[in-house]
Amino acid sequence: MPLSEFEMIAKYFRDVFPRRTDTVLGIGDDAALINLPDGYETSTVILQWQPEHDYLPSEPSSHVAHRMLSKAIDDLHIRAAKPAWMTLSLTFQQLDEPWLSGFSQGLMELASKHSIELIGGDTSHGPETLRMCLIGTIKTA
Repeated sequence: MPLSEFEMIAKYFRDVFPRRTDTVLGIGDDAALINLPDGYETSTVILQWQPEHDYLPSEPSSHVAHRMLSKAIDDLHIRAAKPAWMTLSLTFQQLDEPWLSGFSQGLMELASKHSIELIGGDTSHGPETLRMCLIGTIKTA
């Protein structure tokens, strides 16, 4: 029996990513709440990747996740923003748990190095598509 969305979140994402003290409400709800301190603003980067165009299906999923998050981090750094939170939306025709396990591991390893918390996302059924929104902070004062 395939995993439900909530079972997938619990198994691969909820308890494996770093937790930040400035996250009021994170993963597991349809909305997230973050506490942005005075003197800071946010910058966001959104990536959407599809197989054959952005990555090869034969590429280890941990590498796909690492490259995707690295690209988003680089895009934030161009704006002098420090990465803090991310959301993830995954669309699959059929869930491949070994692929998802590797993807989660690769994403978590890099997210942990940068104290990036996964604060939410969505899953759906359809042509394989990976979407990530990375949110960073910029000191304004």
